[in-house]
Amino acid sequence: MLLLELFWSFVKIGFTSFGGLSMIPLISSEMISHGWMTAH
Repeated sequence: MLLLELFWSFVKIGFTSFGGLSMIPLISSEMISHGWMTAH
């Protein structure tokens, strides 16, 4: 189930951001909200 959540998160990021540096804040917030990564 973790892979499906990870896949869906990156699908959402891909549809809302078209590449480049604009993806970094979106990826960061998505990873922190799911608890896959910490801010520090």
